[in-house]
Amino acid sequence: MKTTKHASRQAQKRGIEDKLSELVLEYGDDFKAGRNCRIFRISRTEAKFLKTECPPMLWRRYRDKLLKVASVVDRADDTLITTMHRYRPLWKRFGHRDR
Repeated sequence: MKTTKHASRQAQKRGIEDKLSELVLEYGDDFKAGRNCRIFRISRTEAKFLKTECPPMLWRRYRDKLLKVASVVDRADDTLITTMHRYRPLWKRFGHRDR
């Protein structure tokens, strides 16, 4: 997947590693986000699945951070626009609740 310069800078600024973003994009659920974008995130049920699927070394390293990261991808050309920390108001805005 292509990554914009903005996404690279923001991920570095926010302390989000590339491998963590890859895990979110590969295993995360996607939701429509407007302006032809999708938001990928890992749900708690998906995290339980990842625990068995993901190599143990990766799981131990990222298990605490997986539920706290979201990635925004352009639908048209599958370009990673940005990676961000999840916070409550964002999910209320898009009508999603994390149980």
